[in-house]
Amino acid sequence: MRIVQSVVKAQYDTLKKAGESDEDIQKALKELIRNVRFFEDNSGYIFVYKYDGTNVLFPLRPQLEGKNLNHLKDKNGVYLIQDLIKAARNGGGIVSYLWPKKKGGEPQLKFSYALSFEPYGWMMGAGVYVDNVEKELAAIEVKTGTEITKRVGFFIMVAFGLVILNIFLNIFLVRKNITNPLNNLIERTKKPIKWRRRLNKKT
Repeated sequence: MRIVQSVVKAQYDTLKKAGESDEDIQKALKELIRNVRFFEDNSGYIFVYKYDGTNVLFPLRPQLEGKNLNHLKDKNGVYLIQDLIKAARNGGGIVSYLWPKKKGGEPQLKFSYALSFEPYGWMMGAGVYVDNVEKELAAIEVKTGTEITKRVGFFIMVAFGLVILNIFLNIFLVRKNITNPLNNLIERTKKPIKWRRRLNKKT
């Protein structure tokens, strides 16, 4: 959200320097972030409220824009808009509440982070549903598990290769340092025997 806040502030500064009116700047800022979505089901979006609870931007339900929703509370009694505004005005913070993904859907646990945009007294927020987070974590776990399997397989192959290489090196060293000298010694011992046999034949 702080990245979004920075982008909005940069656009605000640019338009302000260009001499645009506050009304036109606000329209431009709203359109800048209206179509921002995250998660595969597009359940992640940016919402904006004035400090008095009036909705400025609600991408999924634009018909609510301009209406005061300060009275909204979830089935657990959490006044989510009030709490989000309070968190934003205190420097930013997270609020958890129940909210449906779709109109008429079953409310689900959602965590939203809110920040302030002081030039217009706005609270800007974005939230994530717990089930989306769980899906993302599961996908990461599967991917990580696959990567670990590949790496383990690679290390096993490397280790096996090193073992084979070590065996061949040992065979080479044994031949060079033990077998070959031993064969040479045997050959040397054979030569006097052959010479004696030849000498006995002559005599």
